[in-house]
Amino acid sequence: DGFKLGRWVDYFRRAHRKQQLSDERTSLLDQLGFVWDPLHMKWLKGLQTLEKCKDEYGDVLVPQRFATADGFKLGSWVQQLRQARRKQQLSAERSSLLDQLG
Repeated sequence: DGFKLGRWVDYFRRAHRKQQLSDERTSLLDQLGFVWDPLHMKWLKGLQTLEKCKDEYGDVLVPQRFATADGFKLGSWVQQLRQARRKQQLSAERSSLLDQLG
C-alpha cells in the first residue's frame, strides 16, 4: 500500500530521543517490543552471541569469517570491535565487558 515503515519508525525513534513522544505512545510501542536503539540492540546481540561462543568453544578467538547458524556475522562484529578498541573508539564500559569475557 506504499506505507513507508522506515520513515515511520525513524520518526518515533527521533521523537523518543528528543523526549517528544507521549508516555502512552512510548508504552504502546514498548509493549510491541519496539527497538529504540538498533545499534545498541546489535551490540547486545553480539555480546550475547560471543558469550555463547565462549561457552561452546572455551575462548573468544573468533575467526573473522565466522557466522552463526542464524546468519549473525560474529567474526566481522568482533573484528570491528578490535579495530575500534585499537583506535580508542570503544567505550570503557564495552571494553570492560569484553575484557571480562577474555
